[in-house]
Amino acid sequence: MTEQTFVLNPKQNIDFSWDKCLCHRSGETGSLKSFSDQTWTTFKAAAESRNDRVSEIMKGKWIDGPKGKKNETQVEEEPDSFRSAFDVLAKEVQQNIIHGLQVSNLTDLCSRFRELLVIQGVHVLKYNPTRLKARLVNKFGDNLTFWRSGRQNSLLVICSSVPTGQIVQTAIESSTLVKSNNTLNAAVGKEDIVTTIFYAAKAIRNVINLDSKSNIPWPPTGESISENNIVIPDLLYNFLALLLTDDSKHASISPSKLDISSEVLHRRIMSLAQDLIYSVNKGYTKTPKHVAIAIYLKTQTGSSEIVKIINKFCHSVSYDQVEKIETSIAEQMIMNTEDDIFIPSIIRKGVFSRFCWDNIDLCEETLSGQGTTHCTNGIVIQTRPDWCENEDEANQPPLQRSKNRSLKILTEEQPVHFYSKPRVGPKTNFSKQTNNSFQSLSLVSRKKDFCFLLCRMSLLDNLFLLENVSQCIPAWTAFNIMTNHTNVPRANSIGYLQVIDASPTDLNTVTTVLQRSVSIADKLGQRDVVIVFDQAIYAKALEIIWQKPVEFERLVLRIGAFHTACAFIAVIGKRFGDAGLGDLLLESKVIGSGSLTGVFEGKHYNRALRLHKIVFKAFERLRWEAFGSWLNSNDENEFLDSNFQASVLSILAQIRRNLTADNFKTLLMSPYVGKLFEAFTVYCNVSEGPMKSFWNSYIEMVELLLLFTKQQGRPSQSCPRQWKKVLSVGRNKVALVEFFVSEWSKQSYKFTLEGIDLFVSHGSTSSKCRLLNVQSMCAKLGENVCRALPGFHAFTGCDSVSSLTGKGKSKAFGVLTRSVEFSEGLSRLGETFEEVGEELSKTLERFLCAIYGYEINNIDELRFRFFCNAKNIHCHLLPPTKDAMLKHMKRANFQAKIWKSALEHNTQSVPPPNNHGWIVKNNLISMNWLDQPPALDALLILISCSCKAGCANKRCSCVRQALSCTDGCKCSNACSNKDYQIVDIANDDDEDDRDDDDDDDKSVDAGDETDDDSMD
Repeated sequence: MTEQTFVLNPKQNIDFSWDKCLCHRSGETGSLKSFSDQTWTTFKAAAESRNDRVSEIMKGKWIDGPKGKKNETQVEEEPDSFRSAFDVLAKEVQQNIIHGLQVSNLTDLCSRFRELLVIQGVHVLKYNPTRLKARLVNKFGDNLTFWRSGRQNSLLVICSSVPTGQIVQTAIESSTLVKSNNTLNAAVGKEDIVTTIFYAAKAIRNVINLDSKSNIPWPPTGESISENNIVIPDLLYNFLALLLTDDSKHASISPSKLDISSEVLHRRIMSLAQDLIYSVNKGYTKTPKHVAIAIYLKTQTGSSEIVKIINKFCHSVSYDQVEKIETSIAEQMIMNTEDDIFIPSIIRKGVFSRFCWDNIDLCEETLSGQGTTHCTNGIVIQTRPDWCENEDEANQPPLQRSKNRSLKILTEEQPVHFYSKPRVGPKTNFSKQTNNSFQSLSLVSRKKDFCFLLCRMSLLDNLFLLENVSQCIPAWTAFNIMTNHTNVPRANSIGYLQVIDASPTDLNTVTTVLQRSVSIADKLGQRDVVIVFDQAIYAKALEIIWQKPVEFERLVLRIGAFHTACAFIAVIGKRFGDAGLGDLLLESKVIGSGSLTGVFEGKHYNRALRLHKIVFKAFERLRWEAFGSWLNSNDENEFLDSNFQASVLSILAQIRRNLTADNFKTLLMSPYVGKLFEAFTVYCNVSEGPMKSFWNSYIEMVELLLLFTKQQGRPSQSCPRQWKKVLSVGRNKVALVEFFVSEWSKQSYKFTLEGIDLFVSHGSTSSKCRLLNVQSMCAKLGENVCRALPGFHAFTGCDSVSSLTGKGKSKAFGVLTRSVEFSEGLSRLGETFEEVGEELSKTLERFLCAIYGYEINNIDELRFRFFCNAKNIHCHLLPPTKDAMLKHMKRANFQAKIWKSALEHNTQSVPPPNNHGWIVKNNLISMNWLDQPPALDALLILISCSCKAGCANKRCSCVRQALSCTDGCKCSNACSNKDYQIVDIANDDDEDDRDDDDDDDKSVDAGDETDDDSMD
């Protein structure tokens, strides 16, 4: 190449000869050949070494850079320690490679960079060479050249100003040295690795011996066999984490335990760690994994050989160890047995329990077929409440480790002998009352199934035109799970009872089961005993109960839900099997011919439930098609209207897009769907012949079966959602208190409530809650005011004592705090149940007058002043009479004494409330307002009304004041508040209007609805 040869951008208009250009490629198209980045670097270095001119603008146009890849010259921000280490490395590169003209390997530079980071205090196991290359390019630019000699080899770093011949000479001279040193370097590297592995193994073994620990108690329990009861050293955990993963996230060296986010990786680490701990300690440290695997294999297979094989590979404890564990558990159960009654430790007192008993038949292979194992097993089930949700099993008595692998039973318990008598049937109990509550529950379930069928049918443009589209709605079970609003039921606590070594087909065994269940219920403090049997044992248990009704009157027997469903499936198969249902199932290949008989007899539960769901959906589709024709023939235009159908189809389309509980609830509560369901129900009840009625009964029976399946484990009793409104009703408050008293007085709650402080919050409509410091309040109010608060609260009105109309507690409390006389007087209120003394009565009378703003001593005089000073006053706003005040004092004194006696255990000394301001009649308590008239007869005449509705409610002024209507009243002849019959008949032309006070009475009555009754 001559000096006039150029490498140019083709867009530049420079005259040159193509035969002198290195980028020219011969061909018809005359296209230019492009270079890669590495080729360009080599080409540029070779050209410059020959003193040829090279234009840099050619690089951007004719070089094929890697497309879609990140620019290697971009360097991410790193800590200052990385910059310091790189500065040291850059000085070495400047000195050795650029000035010293040496050739280095990029991998060696990465190793040197990690060593410099260690000096700076940063421990990094891996560092990406690409990032180091980007740093070098940014630092030195074109002064460095990177060359890859092979695909698997690392990049070579050379100086760009080194001539090509010198590079070749250096490579030839170093090849011999490399070959001679390969064997030495391999030996030295291998020797270093072996040394590292040796010391690492010693270190891990020492850590396991010193720091590993198993917290499994003896004997192990189900809750204790978990990974929380094994202490794995952090060093061992980190070693296995780095061994099992190549993620750079965990490439740093740290003494603390690594945070592993992958559950799979964490499980593998825990498994290998437990294997190492078990193997290093030669089996002395029992890890949860090794105990659990051995017990599980023995329980599932019953084979000792499988456990022994797994133990040889150090994955489980030995078979002998499993027998020791089981023997220790049995010994612990015997220690917990009281009066030959065993109660599992997981079962709590005071929590409702259910008992389930069933037969266990092993049916071993014997020569004669006799002597097989038939025993009766029982469990007790409790729904654990919130207060013991996080509690562990009850503390077990300490048990010393033993080497016993078998348990010797001194005395074998024999079943209770049942002396049979002549058969006795159940007592006849004819009741004319019928409970139809199940019909509403069935109606709701039928509507849900109806909506499910609407969603499953391919209805796109017309409600009654089925189209062939792909199904996107799941089947019945998955659909109900996805659209269920209720929470997942709380997990039950299951305790295993003592096994009865006898067959449950014997009446003696069934008698033992009944008596043992009653005894356990007595220990748990439970009156009613609910026992669940299968159908065979249930029949024998009923026969025993009918003969001994007094002994077993507390028992409530039930057939298990599974056996009930199987019996009902057998009824369906008996009724419809030979009516064409069997042929339909066989021809459609829904079920095989060999399983058809078992399905119709109720023996194959899962298969039977599946095929009945399929037939149920098929029949409902046929009924829906016929329902559309029925609407057309009966001119039901409302359901055929396009707007009506569009409303339903829009909801169905939304459910197909997103099946959620909220969307399904929208469909269920839609008024259009409600009308459609009612019309469909009417059509189904229309009689169109015996054939339709027959198969309609099949659909109804399957609906009942599905409803029974759906409701298992779900309470059907409705609970109020707004408890504050429920407790606002007086009778509900009384019922709640009666429940607490009756339940918490039981002996079983003695241990539950022992050492627990119970706080009862006062319900209110406000959502805000304040916490007040009672001690600071008492210090500020003073001792006299605090002692007077019970009497003050009762005297100014509470739930059981009347209050002053228009006079609240704020003003009364201000009067109390300003006078020592009133605070001392109110503190004496409620000291005894006897009559209020004359001195205390006068003090309370002055306190009452002070509340109305007058410092006088006579309440009647105060009442008179109010009556004279006011031009138009309502009687209920007047102060009470002295007679009413004395009755009020009696009620306040009685209530205050009840409060002050709250901490006393003896409640027999409380007198009846008859003579304390109340009247007891027919077990109902009412107020004794007055013994004397509220005013003189002449004044009472002045009170009149002008009612037209017969004076039957408190809108009447006379009724509101507890007075009879008089001749001065303008009420009609239909008045029901008169003590005599009016002879004169009013003229029909006279229109009686209400008095002027009625409008004011309306506003007062509306306000009095929230206040207590007046004392007037």
